[in-house]
Amino acid sequence: ATVIIALTANAFQEDQVAALESGCDAYIAKPFAETTLFDKLSRYLGLRYIYAEEIPSGKLPEESLRQLTPQDLQVMPAAWIADLQQAAQMIDDIRLQELIEQIPEQNSQLIDGLKRLVNDFQFETIFQLTQS
Repeated sequence: ATVIIALTANAFQEDQVAALESGCDAYIAKPFAETTLFDKLSRYLGLRYIYAEEIPSGKLPEESLRQLTPQDLQVMPAAWIADLQQAAQMIDDIRLQELIEQIPEQNSQLIDGLKRLVNDFQFETIFQLTQS
């Protein structure tokens, strides 16, 4: 059976009763904490969440925080850099990921840096890196 969780801005008791009587399995009124929604999803859908460990700020290796420079891209052919520039200009994250996969593994800092920029939607930064 399909599970229905009502999410509404109405917080009156009669609204909750009406939602449950009309077939909703659960009722959440705004404002709500996201944990409330996750708890309901877990309960009704049998979900179990696995949370990533948070890395305390200031604890990342200094090298992983280093900003990329245009010189970092020079390990790749000029045609690849041109493709990277075009993909960044077109905001084509799929093509950017494909290009990142072409970087040799020994250039892990470049791989990680570009992945971080793509994941953070920093397409303008990637475009600027290709300008040199």
